[in-house]
Parts: sequence; structure tokens; C-alpha cells
Amino acid sequence: MIGLNILISLLIGIAPAKTRSGKEFIPNPKKFKEKGEVAFRFVKVNQIIPSKEEKNRVKYGWFAPDIRVTPQSQDNRTSTIAPQTDGTLIMVDNFFSSEKNKWVIGLYRSDNLGINWEYVGYIYFYDPGNPNTYYDAGDPVVVIDLSTDSVYIACHVDVGDYDVYCLILDPNLTRVHGVPIDISGDETWTPAITIEYKYPNNYIFIAYSYSRWTGWRGVKIYRSTDRGATWEMKADYSSWLGSYRQFLWGAAGHGKIYFSYLYGENDIYVAISGDRGGTWVEKQDVYHNPYPIYSNEIAASRGGWSVVIVSQSEFTPGDINIVYVYSTNGGESWGNDVVDQTTANTKTPAVSVDGMNAKGDTVIGYFHCVYYRDAWVAYKRIHQDSLGIGFWYTPIWELSREASDGPYVEESNWAQIAVSTVKGCKGWAPLISWTDTRDGEKNIYYTLPYSAVAKLDIYPDQTQGVSPGDTLSYTLWIKNAYLKDVVNILPTHTQNSWWHGYYKADGITPLTDTNGDGYIDIDTLPPLDSTKIVVKVSPPIGTPAGISDTGIIRAMYARNGVDPIGRDSAFLITVCGLSFNLVVEPDTQCGGYPKDTLLFNIRVKNLGNFKDVINIDTSSNVSWNIEILDTNGLPLSDHNNDGIPDIDSLPQGGIKSLNVKTILPDSLIAGTVGRIFVKGMYASFPSARDSAKIEISILEKPRILVYPDREGMVFLGGNKFYDLYLKNESNFDDSINLIIKGLGNGWEAQILEEDSITPITGKIYLPAYTQKNIVLKITPPSFKDTAIIGGDTIFLKGYLSKYENIKDSARVITYIGARVKLSLLPHFVNTSGEPGKEIIISFSASNLGEIKDVINIEFSVTKPTWFTGFFKKDGITPLY
Repeated sequence: MIGLNILISLLIGIAPAKTRSGKEFIPNPKKFKEKGEVAFRFVKVNQIIPSKEEKNRVKYGWFAPDIRVTPQSQDNRTSTIAPQTDGTLIMVDNFFSSEKNKWVIGLYRSDNLGINWEYVGYIYFYDPGNPNTYYDAGDPVVVIDLSTDSVYIACHVDVGDYDVYCLILDPNLTRVHGVPIDISGDETWTPAITIEYKYPNNYIFIAYSYSRWTGWRGVKIYRSTDRGATWEMKADYSSWLGSYRQFLWGAAGHGKIYFSYLYGENDIYVAISGDRGGTWVEKQDVYHNPYPIYSNEIAASRGGWSVVIVSQSEFTPGDINIVYVYSTNGGESWGNDVVDQTTANTKTPAVSVDGMNAKGDTVIGYFHCVYYRDAWVAYKRIHQDSLGIGFWYTPIWELSREASDGPYVEESNWAQIAVSTVKGCKGWAPLISWTDTRDGEKNIYYTLPYSAVAKLDIYPDQTQGVSPGDTLSYTLWIKNAYLKDVVNILPTHTQNSWWHGYYKADGITPLTDTNGDGYIDIDTLPPLDSTKIVVKVSPPIGTPAGISDTGIIRAMYARNGVDPIGRDSAFLITVCGLSFNLVVEPDTQCGGYPKDTLLFNIRVKNLGNFKDVINIDTSSNVSWNIEILDTNGLPLSDHNNDGIPDIDSLPQGGIKSLNVKTILPDSLIAGTVGRIFVKGMYASFPSARDSAKIEISILEKPRILVYPDREGMVFLGGNKFYDLYLKNESNFDDSINLIIKGLGNGWEAQILEEDSITPITGKIYLPAYTQKNIVLKITPPSFKDTAIIGGDTIFLKGYLSKYENIKDSARVITYIGARVKLSLLPHFVNTSGEPGKEIIISFSASNLGEIKDVINIEFSVTKPTWFTGFFKKDGITPLY
């Protein structure tokens, strides 16, 4: 009883763990899983979230609108966000479904920097044996595989205990596949997920806290090397009746993987791997505070060894501090600094790195602080210099409302940050989501600082020729990639004696200053909208041929109260007396397969009125090998030594043919579109140019492998296990059907998981270019007959679900090894007889083996003339 009393005291003294949604996690004394089966379903909604009146709040030179993402009727918590390579934003949240009466996972998408959002649908979990029994899903965290744009979500499912799952969605969010990570019966919570970002096959990592009824508590780390199809546990940091490891977050940076978590209430630990998750080390000396720590989130620089953790801690009771914990050497040693000291009621801070394609060591942190009294959300930015030795902090913006509106941020779980170079942005852009209650429910809202993405495009740059006294008209497009605003036009020219005019799209109505700020402008260009302006140029009569005017036409936002930070320029070069007309053709569209070599013919025509060297250059959205060849198949030369291959002195009216060669890499995913632009430009006037576009769509290339062929032997009453491999050699994800063919009478065969125990009964989902180990179990017939000695040959056939005619098979030959034993008694006979009299000696032959067969009798005698023969037991019938 003494031991029991001590055990109870220890249990009471340990503070309960918490999930990221703030709910206390108290493990049951003991819980057994009745079933390991959980099914899930993706309910498509595809609803565009209606826009609301934006409240634009400006402070510190930043403009930040907040935009509602989730439907008003939902009660939300815990949003996370990640960008795809083309800038599409993917957000997941956790909301309570009134239809299922359970918490489900919501999925949202924006293809215009978050200005408009589409509610794609939600994923719910249920019992496949009882489809009306639903399970709560919680704590979803999303990451994107930048090599494929596939979406991965780590979450847990409350099936009596918490199971950890990884949900895998294709880039277009059309289908979902779920893989269980932990269905062991342990209590689990706060899963974290991170992914590599620089390999053709990026590894994925999931870690989570767990508690076992026996008293063990810890963190497990799993790795997938096949795009989430299978998972292997790589680390388990645990102790008996120790403190909880909780609030997990993951990060990947510069060849290392990090998971940070709280140990108890006073310590931050970090698990680190430097070999793509093969081995792990737990750093326990990262940060200690004698007062409680409430949260932590980790981010890592992709261009250097810097790692950042932001956390909320108490330094004295009631004094909440935002603490910045950092490492500049990949987690070998750690420092810390207090970023913000306040007595206000703060909420979970968040952090991220500076850009998807960051090259340096800059790290940016955003801290989310919720003030109940004044009802505003503040974000602060951490700067770290390239050497990793300087840190300073600046406020970015505050989202506030007038006091009469009342507080709107209530019990916000956290603000999730994703910092990335996304479509339409110059440089980095923080993408921030949080929960608030302005609609009466807890909804997810989204914001993006104006200066990070304020994006005006004015294009194209142009070079044209004009005769003296004539007027040349240029048409320029202006595209507004963000919020509506007046767009100021600021032109400058090098030839002040020439005449210049600026007009609306009709070329007749002059541009005016509509807002009175001293600049001609376009009055209120809506978001994601474009318009045209016309610029006219006329050189005076008598201007010598070859004299040029360079015009720089600047467009910039005229945001009231804020410096015009969103701007772009177009260059217009007008040359007196010359005519520019270069044609590069044709545009081409085609399909291709991985490893294909493609050759395209391009024609370059000089329709201008002068001879010049024509430079040829290419650009593309892919990293494929692209070559420009002449008609002899040789690389194009650089005749004028300006570093660019060219066509040497193409005369007026001249035409030259070229070839563009590209070799498609292997392992390309179907649906990838490569765009190659072949640009021709006058060497003397580079902005006078034309281009041809080659668009190559990667086609589906189905292929499957089931291998290798096997041979083996099995004894009657036993089983034979063959290790086989199933590989999806296709360049697209698919499910594979397995069928056993050619099974002989009485033979049995079963397909098992790699553990040789768990049956495989359905289709096997395999991402492109991945394989799975399977086991084929063979059981021979139970009857005994000579007819079965020869064995059996079967074929394990695999079929792609998408292309049923694409198949492969492994041949498995199994021989029966029969146990044989023959008894002939007696072994020795000593007898005597009289000459001339017959002696009869009796023997007993017994078949003690497993098969029926003919028994041959072999003998030898030293006195052949004595031997008369072998007879059956009647002593009369001879044996033959």
C-alpha cells in the first residue's frame, strides 16, 4: 500500500497537458482500442466566401486589411496556412460541424493572395462498420511539398483515444488519402508536421506527444520517405511518470529537421536531425524559465544555420513576456532574449522565416498579441543579420477598431504565419490568419500587410521608330494585383524638346489629376483589375535619324497617408528614323513524357528597316535543360561577344531558322506544365524584341512493377512467406489492385503487410515513383498424395486503378518438400537351416512419411545360388 500511495501522490503532482486549442488533456487510467479502423470522407463544397466591407487599418506605414475566410455559420479554431509554388494559399482549420455534431477539418484556398477565398470542403472521420458514428478531428497542421505541390495535413482523431493521421491531398484538392501514424492505443495530442523543401523526393516528418496508461510519457517522431504512403518511427523520447512533452512545432532548414516542444511547464526542448531524419538528438538545454512557459513555435532559415523559437513566458507571476530563443549554429547552442514585456493578456506568438527562396540567414518573426481591453492585434518583426549576431525588433502593424465597436478578438487560439515569395509579390510576404468573434461565431480571418504585396505592373517595355514630325502611340497595360486605389502616373523623358502626351485607353481623353495630389492618375483602379493608357511621342521636324528618346513611365499607388510604396516602371525608347519589327514564331503547345527529347523549330524574321545582330535568349518556369541550336544541330554562337548567343547580322527582311532542344527529366509528375520563352531582340536596341512560347504538358505515363519472381519450398502443414515489392512507376499517384492468379487445387495464398501479419484486403495507394514492401503467404494443400509433390506456380498481378490495362506480375513457384521416412524391420536376422531345406524370413515394411508411394526393394546376397525370391506376406505371391 505504501507503493500505491506514493504513486497516487506523484500523479496528482503533475500538471495536465494541453492541446494547441487550449483544451486540457488528461489521460484515462487505461483504455483499450476496440477497433483500429477509421474511415474518412472529403465533402466538397467549393463555395466562394462572400467579401465583406474591409476595415483598412494603417500604422507604422503598413496597410493591413482583414478578410474573412470561413463561413459565418461555423465555430472555428486553430487555423494553419501554407503557400504552393504558384502562390496559391492553402489553409486548414478545425470547426464544429452541426451536421456531424463533431469537429471536422476545413479546407480553404485562395489564388489571389488571400483577397478572395474558396471554401473547398471539409474532411470528417467515421466508423466504416457504422457510417453514422463520427469521430472528432483536432489540431490540424498543413504543409506543402514544394516538389509536387501536394498537401499534407497532420491531425488527430478521437476514437476513444487519440489516433494520429496524415491526410494527403493532390495539388488541386480533388481527392484525399489518409494514412494512420499511430493507432496503438496510446493517448496522443498536438501532432506537428514539417517537410523538406529542396529534393525531388522530399521526406515528411510528423511528431506528437503521447501518454501510456502504464505511466510512460514522451514524444515520437515518424518519417516518410515515399510521400506519405508509409511511415517509420525514428525516435521516441520518453520517461516513466516524467513531465509531459507538449505544444509541438516542426521546421526544416538548411539540411536539418527540428521539432520543438515544452517539457513540463518550464523547459523548451528541441529534437534535431542532420541526416534527413535518420537519427535524432534531443537538446535539453535550449531554454529554462522558473515560471511557466505557455507556448512555443519554431522556424528555421533555409539559407543558413539560424533557428528561431518564439514563446510566451512569465518572468514574475502575471507578467507575460514574449521570449525569443535562437541558435546560429544549427541548434548546437542556444541564446535567448526578451522581445516584449507587458502585463496585457497576450496570446500565442508565431514565427516564420523570410521567404520560400531565401538565400541568406535572415529570419523574421511575427508576434501575435491580443489585448482584451483595447481589442487590437499587434505584430512585431524580428530582424537577424547575415552573420547571425545582431537582433532587433520593430512593430509592423496593429489591427484595431474604435472603442464603440467593442472588442472583436476573443479567445483567439493563435495567429498562424507563413512567410513566402508568392505569386504577385515582390520579395517576401507574411500570410497571417487568426480566429475572432466579430460575426458572433469564432471565424478564421486573414490579413496581409499592404507593403509586402502592393503590386503594380506597368508593361511592356517597348522600342519603336518614328519619322520626324510624325506621332507614335504606345499602349501600356497597368495591372493592380492588390487592393483598389488611385494609380498615379509619373513620366520622365530624355528629349525634353520632343512632344509627349498621356491619354486614357481611348487614346483621346487626356489623363488628369483626379485626387489633387499633383500627379496625373488613373482614378481608382479596382483590385485584380487592369487598364490601358496611351503614351504619344513626336520628334520635331528636322530631328536627325538615330536620335532617341528614353521615356520612363512610373505607376504608383496614391494611398492616402502612406508613402507610395507600390510602384513599377515601363521603358519606352523612341528612335527617330528607324523601324523596328522583329518576329519570333511560332508558338507551340505539345505533350511529352519524362525522359523525352523534344526538338522545336523556331523562325526569326527581321521586318525592320535596318540590319542588326539578333540576340537569342530563353527563359522558362522549369529547371529543364534547354539548348538553342543552329540548323546543323550545333550550339548557337555569340558573334558580338556580349555574352548572349545570337544570329549574326540579320538583314532587313531576313529569316533565320533555329532549333530549341529540351530533354525532359525523369520523375516528372503528370500535369506539370513547362513554359519556355524563346526571345529574340535587336542587339543595338534590346527592348525591341519578340518571343515565341513553347508550352509542354507532361502526360501521364502509366507503369507498374510487381517484383521479383520467387521460388521456394514449403512442407506440408507449414507456410511459406515471400517478400515482394510493389512499385508505382507512373508519374502520377494511383491506387493499385492486387490479384492472385493460377492458384492450384487446395493451395491458399494471402497478401500481407510488411509485418507478415496484417492482411491487405483493398487497393494500395502509392504516390508517383514510390514502392511498398508486401508479403505473399503460401499455404500448401492439407491432403497427402503423390500428385502434389510437384508444387504450384501462381502469379501475383498488379493493376493500376486508372489504367486497368497497365499491369505487371511476379511469378511465385512453390515446391512441396515432403517429409519421408521408411521402416524395414527387423534390421538384423540370424538364423540357421539344414542343407536342401527352405528358410523363410519375414520382414515388415512401414511408410512413416507424409506421402503415399511405391516402395522399391533392393537387395544383395553373398550366395546367389541360395536365394529363391521375395514374396508377399502370403509367402506365395512373388513381388515384382
